[in-house]
Amino acid sequence: MTHRTDDPRGGATRREREEDLKATSDAIQNDVDRLVAVERRKLSLASGDPQVDVLSDAAVDVADELARKTRAERQLTDDLR
Repeated sequence: MTHRTDDPRGGATRREREEDLKATSDAIQNDVDRLVAVERRKLSLASGDPQVDVLSDAAVDVADELARKTRAERQLTDDLR
């Protein structure tokens, strides 16, 4: 059975791109929630606590993921236009 696409080059259907956009948006929201939780935890610690460094590294990792996902979200949005 062939898979119909609205892209003559054989790309994803509009529906698939919309589903990808929704999933990406949900993943971004989850990352935002994780980042908020890390930052709240950091605020509860004394500045000299070694956990602050660990949590700061975790925050950077989450922020990097957010940047990657928001770029992907932007591309998906552009593709849907």
